[in-house]
Amino acid sequence: MRFLTYAFILLPLLRIDAAAAEAPTPPKLVITKAQADALFHGKKARMLIGYQATKKIAWREATEDEEIVETSVPLYLVDFTAATPSCALVVADAKACIGDPFISPDGTRVAYRTTKGVFVARLAAGAPEATLVSADGFDQRWWIHPTTGDEYLLMASTRGGNESSMAGKTSLQKLKKGTCQPEGVPTTLIGDAAYRSGRSPDGAYICSAQPGLAQAQLTPADATANAAVKVLFTNARKCNGSVSQDPKQPSYFLWEDTSHTVIFYDPADHSKTIPVPPGYQHQQWCEWSTHPDFITTSPCQPDDSSDHKLHDALIWQWSTKSWTKVSEGAGPTHLWVER
Repeated sequence: MRFLTYAFILLPLLRIDAAAAEAPTPPKLVITKAQADALFHGKKARMLIGYQATKKIAWREATEDEEIVETSVPLYLVDFTAATPSCALVVADAKACIGDPFISPDGTRVAYRTTKGVFVARLAAGAPEATLVSADGFDQRWWIHPTTGDEYLLMASTRGGNESSMAGKTSLQKLKKGTCQPEGVPTTLIGDAAYRSGRSPDGAYICSAQPGLAQAQLTPADATANAAVKVLFTNARKCNGSVSQDPKQPSYFLWEDTSHTVIFYDPADHSKTIPVPPGYQHQQWCEWSTHPDFITTSPCQPDDSSDHKLHDALIWQWSTKSWTKVSEGAGPTHLWVER
């Protein structure tokens, strides 16, 4: 009988990091450290950029080439105080539409939505301490009580869309100060309308756009439940609302008409506008920064509202009336600047 001898060579087992292999593609940063220093004059500044590189974002059902509005958009953090600005992935599966993401006024946390609900996490790579704050809230925005300093998230009870209805209610969820943890149960601020675009820092004004377009005055201004509501301004469906962070102009708020070629900001005077940045034809997702002197927007050259690859992230400075380009490729953004 003939015996065969086999030799085996043991090779080291190579571990493939699936997370690294599937890491999403960030936007391309074009802002330099010198530009950031000139823009913020030594103030600390951080920016979140939502960016879906592989699919368009659509209101309709998901297809091979499109994501529905509630599905994954990675959020990237840009720290302008770093020696070289770069993108750090905070969370990979945030909501894909308007109203995300939002940095807390103290710059330490982020509020965002996934298909599971509204979360609050530390503003750092990997979203440390991510905590589910509401399973059924939408369009969450920070609001700090002007008297007590208590921290809240303002939320709508219904999902927004391309219509004029503001059906639903507006609630406040208190947070344990300085943490990612909710405190108590939410309170109903407005029981017969869902306001999505934020509340002024003094608490007196609240606004909404997409769906609807409205601004109301609340009494008392520091109400946390059952506020008396006086509607000051209403119109047909407009887009991308964002309440003023300027204490000198608490009644201002940003919105865009359906052409997305200008940004309006004064409900009392529609001649006051910010035009689309030079070199672009269309813009989306305008947001007032936590600092009154800055807003962000994501314009594009073709008229396309759903393909993040065709949009760029820009910062507008009110005091200089000038634009600074941050990235090539962008969806919704939010900027925090030290005050």
